[in-house]
Amino acid sequence: MATSVAEVQNMVTACHDAGRLLMIAYRCQYESCNAEVACQARAGRFGDIRLIDAVNVQHQGAPHQWRQSRALASGGALPGIGLYCLNTARAAG
Repeated sequence: MATSVAEVQNMVTACHDAGRLLMIAYRCQYESCNAEVACQARAGRFGDIRLIDAVNVQHQGAPHQWRQSRALASGGALPGIGLYCLNTARAAG
C-alpha cells in the first residue's frame, strides 16, 4: 500500500480530509474457507497456537516481473508475496 511512513501519512491525511475510510480489503480473509479456519483457530479448536511457521512456495515466473519490483509492487516481494503468510498469522490471533 505504501513504501514509506511519509506515503502512509499522506494517504491517512487525504482520507481524513475527504471523510473517507482508508483500508485494504484483502480478499483471502473474506473467502469462506479461510474465514472458517480463522474462526476455528480463534475459538481454540486447534489448541493454543504457540508458533506459526509460514512459507509461501508459489512459482513467481520470470525473475524480473512486477512482483519483484519495489516500484511496481509497492515494496517488492514482501508486500507482494509475503503478505499471504503475514495475513494468515494475523488471522489466527
